[in-house]
Order: sequence, then structure tokens, then C-alpha cells
Amino acid sequence: MRFKGQAFETMMLVISVIVALAILGVLLNILGGLSFGVGDPNAVMQEGLKTVQSKGFGIITAKKATFEKDALILKRSVIQDVPIAEEELQFACGGTAICNADNLDVTNDKIEANRRIEAQIVVCGDNEKADVPKYCVGVGRSAEEARTACTDKCGIGTTS
Repeated sequence: MRFKGQAFETMMLVISVIVALAILGVLLNILGGLSFGVGDPNAVMQEGLKTVQSKGFGIITAKKATFEKDALILKRSVIQDVPIAEEELQFACGGTAICNADNLDVTNDKIEANRRIEAQIVVCGDNEKADVPKYCVGVGRSAEEARTACTDKCGIGTTS
């Protein structure tokens, strides 16, 4: 009869494990709602444009951003802290998978999200270019689509 009390300790251990798993489940649920490594599209565009403009030329590596449903991004909101004119910036979209009436409506002057969607954003530019646009924001499903939209559709062929 020396083994009295061992069942109690085992039950306490089982209860502790159950409580720990419940806490872990709650924390994972909270963290699951956060998007790590995915940025605000307006902020991603502004940051990229500032970098390219300060260097004078270049192509910024693609960054993932989440466009919220009914979001509207205008050129003036992207260039508000960057010393360039609106006509020097153009938006371009690469690929019909993301650039359509169901996803993103991209024109030279605006980007409008018709649903919540993640996309890659590339900013490129060349302030020595004779004609406009001198800077471009390319949006695509993949980094390659965004880069192609930025360089080809806007006629900016610099590399960095």
C-alpha cells in the first residue's frame, strides 16, 4: 500500500497537458489570423517608389501584398511622400489570372480590388528616361508577372 496517491499525480499531469493544448489552440487561432510577410499594398508601393526614386533607377524585388475588397489605390496616394509628378507614375498589371473584373481592375491611374486578394508588387523606374512614365508599379499573381508588367508595359528596362 505504499503506492497511494500515484493516480492523483497522473490525473494532474493529464489535466495539465489538456490545459496546455487548449491554450496552444487559442494562441494558434489568434496567430492564424495574422498575415506575416504580407504588406499593405499602398505602403509597399510607397516604399519601393521612394527607394527607386532616391537611387534614380532600378527594379525593386517583388513583395507580396494583400488588397482588401473594394480597396482603391490612386497615383496621388502612392506619390504623396515622393517628389515626382503624377504623370511620371503608371500602374501596370501582368497576367489575366489576376487582372480581370473578378480580381483587380488596374489602369494607368488606379488599382481597384474587387475582392480580397494577395498579389506581388514590383516597382521600377529610370529618372533619366526621356518620356513618361519614368516610374512604374507592376502587379501580378507571381513575382515574374509583376516584374514583366513593370518593365515591359511601362517601357522601363533597367536592372539593378
